Amino acid sequence: MKKKILVVDDNPVMLKFMINLLNREGHDVKTAEDGFIALSMLTSFKPDIMFIDLIMPKLDGRKLCQIVRKMEDLKNCYVVVISAAVLELNLDCIEIGANVCIAKGPFDVLKKNVLAAVKESYHAPRDTIPKSIMGLEAVDPRRMTSELLSRNRHLETMLESMAEGILEIFSHRIVYANSAAVSLFGLPEEKLLFSYPFDLFEKNECSRIKALLKSGEGGPFEIGHDTPLKLKDRRVTIRYLPVKGDGSTVIILITDVTERKLLELQVQHARKMEAIGTIASGVAHNFRNILNAIHVNNQLIQMNSDSNAEVDTNTGRIESAVKKGAQLVEDLMQFSRKELIKEFKRFNLSELIRETHQLIKISFDKNIDIHINVPESISIIGRPSELSQALMNLCTNARDAMPNGGVLRIEAKVDENNVIVMISDTGQGMEKEVKEKCFDPFFTTKAIGKGTGLGLSTTYGIVKDHEGDIHVYSEPNKGAVFELHLPLAPE
Repeated sequence: MKKKILVVDDNPVMLKFMINLLNREGHDVKTAEDGFIALSMLTSFKPDIMFIDLIMPKLDGRKLCQIVRKMEDLKNCYVVVISAAVLELNLDCIEIGANVCIAKGPFDVLKKNVLAAVKESYHAPRDTIPKSIMGLEAVDPRRMTSELLSRNRHLETMLESMAEGILEIFSHRIVYANSAAVSLFGLPEEKLLFSYPFDLFEKNECSRIKALLKSGEGGPFEIGHDTPLKLKDRRVTIRYLPVKGDGSTVIILITDVTERKLLELQVQHARKMEAIGTIASGVAHNFRNILNAIHVNNQLIQMNSDSNAEVDTNTGRIESAVKKGAQLVEDLMQFSRKELIKEFKRFNLSELIRETHQLIKISFDKNIDIHINVPESISIIGRPSELSQALMNLCTNARDAMPNGGVLRIEAKVDENNVIVMISDTGQGMEKEVKEKCFDPFFTTKAIGKGTGLGLSTTYGIVKDHEGDIHVYSEPNKGAVFELHLPLAPE
């Protein structure tokens, strides 16, 4: 019975031997010099049997076997691994997906084993357990080959241990990917191999990757240093490294910079808040002096007036405005943390949270469902009145984000040496631009007269004053979560 056979080997003498042998048996034989060419041929030629050498350039036999075994239209293909290095490699046919393994040796022995493998393919089911390697009796271990393979294994171990993703690109297709690259792309290795690199990125990044690959000859360069590329949920940079003397091959290094960029943003935010705090402190001091002058002159007017009802009314209004201004100064000074620090004391944060819960339970609209989940006792050191103000500010913001009702959750848990307080809502959420500015003084999305824009900035200052951190997680129409991280009191 005539079979379609593909022989993949980089040795021209071996290819000629296989063509002559199999053609005499009446089979349709095609050949490929390496795994890369073989994959190109498999798009149109569907062989019944494949003879695959293991040690080949560009794409070796092991990876070619793995790719073939994942191709649905080749699931019944009978795969024969044929290599001179089977003794040195300690080959596992099952692992690489081969039906039979043959050791290259003298042509008379090799001829017998090749024909036996072809005969076996006629009646062997796809899930047949591979037999022991054929032809070993005619092969002796070779010291030089063993040393070269050992060196190759050392290099592979180094590549696999690197944190950067490494891709080898030949003729714009991937022929090698290390474990880090496989992890970054989130695809099995056999899916990565022989694919176009730019097809693996998001559509809006394709043009940048194509420009990278088409940039042609020249020295190494990097893309994405200032504006990283998007890859799944990560941010990466790419380094392009041409291979000397081989214009068709390049090496691409993919570095995950997600955490680095996040840290850079945090540092930028901290510097911005520090600068704003300095400005707010200066404004508050000058504003306080102006308020003092107004207050003193208002008292003089009260002292010099002879029980004039109209004057008393006006001076009362001035006094009320001065008090509001003084509260505004206090909020600004709390944000900037430039005021003299009052004495801290140990107290039970859980009790303070439960008190806040009772207060908002009474004052908030009934269409807001409030849940609380805190431990019996959490001991911290700080100022209860200020942390109570911070909690009230966050709960009030959550309420305002749910004008039509929703769910407000107040939770707390101990995590090693810190306590995490989470206040979440099911409200309208925040756009990225709003989220980045939400702690800035006087920034507000509320209508004029509905808010001063100092609630979250004051909360930020209070938390920082207690050597803690505050984080916000929010998306439009998905609510918001504010997390306060505060240090636990020492035992």
